[in-house]
Amino acid sequence: MSESGIESARASDASAQATLGLACVGYQQAASEAALGQVRAPFSGTVTRVWARTGNPAAGNLVALSGGEVFEASLSFAPCRLRDLHAGQPVFFETAIHPGELFDGVVTAVSPSVDPVSGLACCTAQFSDNAGRLRPGISGTATVALVTETEAIVVSQSAMERLPDGGWRVAVIEDGRCRFRTVEVGLQEGFDWQILTGLHEGDSLVVFGINALTEGCRITEAAE
Repeated sequence: MSESGIESARASDASAQATLGLACVGYQQAASEAALGQVRAPFSGTVTRVWARTGNPAAGNLVALSGGEVFEASLSFAPCRLRDLHAGQPVFFETAIHPGELFDGVVTAVSPSVDPVSGLACCTAQFSDNAGRLRPGISGTATVALVTETEAIVVSQSAMERLPDGGWRVAVIEDGRCRFRTVEVGLQEGFDWQILTGLHEGDSLVVFGINALTEGCRITEAAE
C-alpha cells in the first residue's frame, strides 16, 4: 500500500472513532432522558400542570406535582464534578423565596451525559417538604456535601496569607504579639478552609489585615 493510502486509511479510522464516540454520547443522553421521562404511580401529591402533549417525545418534564411530602429538583453543575457526585450524597437547598432557610435532601440520580446546549451536567435530588413550602418552578442554590469532616478547625480566608511557594500562613496572637504560623489546608467551602496542621483549638488569630503585620509586632485584641 502506498504512503498516501496509509494516510487515507488512518484518517478514515480517526473519523470512524469520532463518529463512534458521538454515537455513544448520544446513546447515554437518550437513555438518561428516557429514565427521566417516566411517571410511575402511585405517587404522593397533586398534578398541578401537564407539560407533555400527545405525540411529544417522552423526555424532560412531563408533569408538575405539588402538595406531596417529597420535593424533587433537577440540579445543574459543571461536568468536571461528574466523578465526584453519586446517589446518596446529602444536599442542601436554599431559595430567595424562604431566605435564611436550608432544606435537607439527598442526591437520587446523576446523569452520565452533558447537555450539549448548556454544557452542564445534571443530577436529581429529593427534599423532605412535609409543609409543602417548596413549589414546582422555583429556583435556588443547592450545595452537595462531597466530603464531611467532624471536629475540624475552620478558618476564614481573610485570616490567611498566601506564601510565594503556594502555601498559606496565619497570624497567631501570643502574649500580645504576632507570631506567623505556616498551616496545611484541607477542604474548602466558599471562603472557609479546613486547617489540617499548624493551628490548635483555642488559638487567637488576626482575622483581617494580616498583610500589614510583621513577626513579633505588638497586637491589641479587640474587645468582644
